[in-house]
Parts: sequence; structure tokens; C-alpha cells
Amino acid sequence: YPPMLMFDRITEISETGGAFDKGFIRAEFDIKPDLWFFACHFIGNPIMPGCLGLDAMWQLTGFYLGWLGEPGKGMALSTG
Repeated sequence: YPPMLMFDRITEISETGGAFDKGFIRAEFDIKPDLWFFACHFIGNPIMPGCLGLDAMWQLTGFYLGWLGEPGKGMALSTG
């Protein structure tokens, strides 16, 4: 299976701040030409699928909630 972690590093994380002062998290993903999805999306015109950007946001949300100490619910949201 291809690796599905959609960020390489978290550069900022805080319990406060952000648009509604509920905290924020910022991460980076290194885009490399040999990433698995470029071979098929699209052949001859490599584009990162938009759904992977959405997945990255869900992954960061899960990480952030775990970092805050919130319990996960269900397999997809479990943090511990």
C-alpha cells in the first residue's frame, strides 16, 4: 500500500489563536516527483488529487485533537 500520511512536518501548533481563537495547526508536505499518485493522476500531466488535500486536513485535525488530549471515537478518529 502507498504511504498515506499527507504531511511531513508540523511547523506550528497552538491551543490559542486562529480565526476564532480556538487554536491552529500548520503543516508542510514535501511534493516530490516520484510520489505514488503522480504516476496515474494524470498520465503526462501529474496533478495531486484534490481528495488527498482533504485527507491531509482530516489527518491534521485528528492529530490536533489528539495533541489537545481529546479522546478519539471510532477507528478512523482514534488517537490512542
